[in-house]
Amino acid sequence: MISARETAFALSGALRLARMDPGGLGHFDTSIAGFWRSFYAAVVVAPAYVLLIAFDAALRPVGAGPMRWVLVDGIAYVIEWTAYPLAMVYITRWLGCGDNYIRYIVAHNWANVLGIALFLPVAAIAVLNPAMAGLLYLAMIAVFVYQWYVARTALEITGGEAAVLMVFNLVLSFFISVVGGVMLHRS
Repeated sequence: MISARETAFALSGALRLARMDPGGLGHFDTSIAGFWRSFYAAVVVAPAYVLLIAFDAALRPVGAGPMRWVLVDGIAYVIEWTAYPLAMVYITRWLGCGDNYIRYIVAHNWANVLGIALFLPVAAIAVLNPAMAGLLYLAMIAVFVYQWYVARTALEITGGEAAVLMVFNLVLSFFISVVGGVMLHRS
């Protein structure tokens, strides 16, 4: 279990990184135990994720029953939180920055909390006023740039390499979303 103090300290590190302050990396526990505890960020943002799924369903209704909806999105959520870190084990070795893998994944996990915190109110605005849906793209770009900075800083790689990682993460997330969508629409 993770303490409230460690959670708050990690979130303050994520906030410093959002301000493009590399000192935020010093706020993360980069031990093996800290690595595993960083996945607690998935628990922190799970309620927001449920709201985002509900907003998405309001904009694009799905014909699946509630049990199928919960199962598919629940499985997709777990895959989202594990597929990228697993792939990064091999990618960071290939890039020659494997020594920074744990630091990066810890920072990435906590940065996801801030990304969701930004995205949730924007999604709510888009649901309430569909004419404002364009704000979703601005929020996505902001989160992309933020995650790019986290990757570049934590892995100590070039901006171009970090951009490729962000595109990979985006494609992976899109693939998981498409597969989940197909599963929701199958009879």
